[in-house]
Amino acid sequence: MQNETPHTGLRGGFLIGDWAVYPDQNTISKAEVSQHLEPKVMEVLCYLAEHPGQVISRDTLISELWKGSYATDEALSRAISVLRRHLGDTPRASSYIATVPKAGYRLIMPVLALPEPEPEPEPEPEPEPEPQLEPEPQPKPEPKPRTAPATAAIPIAETAPTTASRSAAATDNWRRWRPLWVLALGVLFVALFIDRSPAPAPDPYSPSAFEDLSDWFEFLVSGDNPSDRITDIAVLPFEDISEMSGSAFFSDGLTDEIISSLGKIEGLNVVARSSSLSFRNHHQDVRAIGGILEVHAVIEGTVKRAGDRIRVSCQLSSTDNGYVLWSQTYDRKLADMLTLQAEISTAIVAALRTELGLSDLQVPPIAVNEPSMAAYQLYLNAHFLAKFRGEQPLRESIELYQQALQIDSDFTRAQLGLANSLALLPSYSAADEEKMFGQALEILSRLTTTSAADAGTAAAIRGFIAFRRWQWVAAEEYFRDALVQAPSDPTIYVAYSQLLSATGRLEDALKSAQKAQQLDAVSPVVNQRLATAYLWTGDNLRAAEQFAIGSELGFMSRRSPEYLIFLLRMQRYDEARAVIQNLYGDAAADWMMQNIESINTQPGDSELIAEAASAVAEGAIMPRLQVGLWLLLGEPERVYQTVINLQGNKKSMDFELLFALEASQFRDTSYFKRLARESGLTQYWEEFSPPDPDL
Repeated sequence: MQNETPHTGLRGGFLIGDWAVYPDQNTISKAEVSQHLEPKVMEVLCYLAEHPGQVISRDTLISELWKGSYATDEALSRAISVLRRHLGDTPRASSYIATVPKAGYRLIMPVLALPEPEPEPEPEPEPEPEPQLEPEPQPKPEPKPRTAPATAAIPIAETAPTTASRSAAATDNWRRWRPLWVLALGVLFVALFIDRSPAPAPDPYSPSAFEDLSDWFEFLVSGDNPSDRITDIAVLPFEDISEMSGSAFFSDGLTDEIISSLGKIEGLNVVARSSSLSFRNHHQDVRAIGGILEVHAVIEGTVKRAGDRIRVSCQLSSTDNGYVLWSQTYDRKLADMLTLQAEISTAIVAALRTELGLSDLQVPPIAVNEPSMAAYQLYLNAHFLAKFRGEQPLRESIELYQQALQIDSDFTRAQLGLANSLALLPSYSAADEEKMFGQALEILSRLTTTSAADAGTAAAIRGFIAFRRWQWVAAEEYFRDALVQAPSDPTIYVAYSQLLSATGRLEDALKSAQKAQQLDAVSPVVNQRLATAYLWTGDNLRAAEQFAIGSELGFMSRRSPEYLIFLLRMQRYDEARAVIQNLYGDAAADWMMQNIESINTQPGDSELIAEAASAVAEGAIMPRLQVGLWLLLGEPERVYQTVINLQGNKKSMDFELLFALEASQFRDTSYFKRLARESGLTQYWEEFSPPDPDL
């Protein structure tokens, strides 16, 4: 148990974990191992041990341990790194020292002071020996003649045991040694028949290795940064100032490429794209932007296309004082755009190394197998349109991706973009879900990814498709793999949160949505997802706040089924009618709009239930509304049958709704347990943790 009082007197020695620490000797030891620490490294360890469990900032450690001398962050980083190496610790698998991002360090292990050694009693002085006289020499004795030794006669009757006595002795010995014989035979059995192969090492990337899912998320995002220094930067959207129309996708694509290139550099954290995009055409002071996005530097610029040439102006500014650290203008042929993007990223890193003292930053990796410029332009335009979602933009993006692949069939990002648009299209249109999913998976089956980011995107698309197919176990495995490959992609956390809600793991779903918001605080989709996660956990106040933020940022809450549940819970019926109308139109939901208050307040009303059944039979209620209708009216058998009927039309069924507060009575029925078995949820809970021990 960790001590709650400050540790004093640790300079005499203390225990942390398996290690005994002896500051006066600058050594640590365990078992047969003893290691010598540099004096400054030992001071860092002692200071952390004197404040166990507390987060100590880097500034505090430097000011306290390097008093009166000039020291840089690198000196402390090196001391922490050396200390971890001696303790057998790493940032990825912290058992002793935890790095708290943007805060400092914390000693995890409890600290126990070694007892002061008792002074050994001084030995009493030995008495001086008395002087001895030398003895007189004696004559040597004469040797005696050798004789045979005499043999004594031993009576036979007294030495040889009888048969009866031998038997009794054997029985006595067996009784005495029987427990040891049984133990020996048991050990022999274990040695011969039990598999002695070592247990497989736990996967350090598995969520099961962490007590809390949020700790796993933090582990994935923080990564293993040897220098323990992470610099946060934002790439603001490059502004298109071209006189010719239809060039916006060039500036948009350039922004994406620079973010992607810089995001691959260890020690550099680039904020999510949509967060920086919220500042498009908002000419705010970079110091204000830095405060909002919590970054150290901002990259911004302009793009001007004229015929077959392109001019890019960009600059790097410090958010501490607003000073421009570096600026450059590039004038190139349009065909050289891919090379230009790499050149700009390299120049930015060089400026960061020089101006911010980040000497350990590496040069951005050079892209391999670059596509042709014609295919790349089509890809940029398709990627630009796909971000708008909606049926028409997605269909146009699909066509442009296909054109790019006709020119360059091995263009990986175009293949991923096409698969993603195909998978999303059914959610925004009447397109056949299984047909689109089949085409997307066919593309992924032929795909060979060469980067972790691409592999993460592919796994996320597979995870989304599995989730929509109610293949819960496969979806969980795909999303875990996607997060390992691309841990800083907030869209994956959003999709994973949906899966976790649909399988009843509401607290974990909330944590996933919160992690998405940490990565992308001003994304409308992220904030909408966080609002939904709060809604399912019953936190209506925070749900209301997040729904409002998402709406302000551009999310169409009035087209959200989850927002409809929120409005009904708050008894805001006029707004609820507007949502139903936006979602399904008057013709498909007229009866429900007229009776919305009664549905929400009169569960079990037989007359109302009969009217609802007639409306469903006549097709006056859209399938996606039917499950919620029967839940509110308290009809568990109809809920079960409706879900079963929707198995062939899964996009009309939101499984998350079954774990809302409105479905609590349904979850207590045998129909829910039957539905859990038949839909595969029970199998998922057997593989992973169930939301409730009773399920």
